Amino acid sequence: MSSDRVYPWSNKFDKALVRARYRFAKRVVKALASSKTVLNILDVGTGYGVGLQEILNRGVRIVAIDIDEKCIKYVYNNLDSTVLDVAVCDAMLLPFRPRLFHAVLIMDVIEHVTNPERLLRESCRVTKSSGLLILSTPNKNVVKHNPHHVREFSVKELVKLIRKTCTCKIIGLFGQVPVNKLLSILSKVLRIDFVAKFVKLLPNYETCNIEDFLSENELVNLLACEVYRCGIIRDFAHVVAVVLVS
Repeated sequence: MSSDRVYPWSNKFDKALVRARYRFAKRVVKALASSKTVLNILDVGTGYGVGLQEILNRGVRIVAIDIDEKCIKYVYNNLDSTVLDVAVCDAMLLPFRPRLFHAVLIMDVIEHVTNPERLLRESCRVTKSSGLLILSTPNKNVVKHNPHHVREFSVKELVKLIRKTCTCKIIGLFGQVPVNKLLSILSKVLRIDFVAKFVKLLPNYETCNIEDFLSENELVNLLACEVYRCGIIRDFAHVVAVVLVS
């Protein structure tokens, strides 16, 4: 697994993006809460817990794992241990019994592993039937290549990988930070990261469904959706998939 961390002392922009993804995950997981007393959640590759802080509350029991012992020690010493368990372990061989967790978060991990299929299979194995996988990754069609990444994914590649690997249903594809398609192409051709410069100007980094960006007019909405599907106008710097495990 390659190394690429967002630290508690990283710049505000990087931390804001990570925290917004976890806030989104919290909203999704809350849909399970009505019929459950306490939800068991696994956070795979938790790092230094920058996003984890957003989901700690009394209605959940979280297990945070990472292969890096320094990260786990930091999380153990700095976050609320009353609702949190931590462990040093490899996500490719999870030390948990099958069907244990109501939700498994795989936030910005899949691009760092040499065997993403195995990561997904292990994550599905420990997820309850009708539980959720929530995974996020940079969109390779938009963001500049990161040398710390083993493999980057487009939206289509990510969907294909999930469907090939897991017995599941993708119930939502979401994007974070909408960017102009032309801007992302120029960034790649000229090797200047216009996208990064642009998104830092945006006031909010929340993860949203595509429809949230479209007009309320039904005809315009329909047309805009079709244009988006063709990839002409808008893309997202980060993609988040919400998966219902069978």
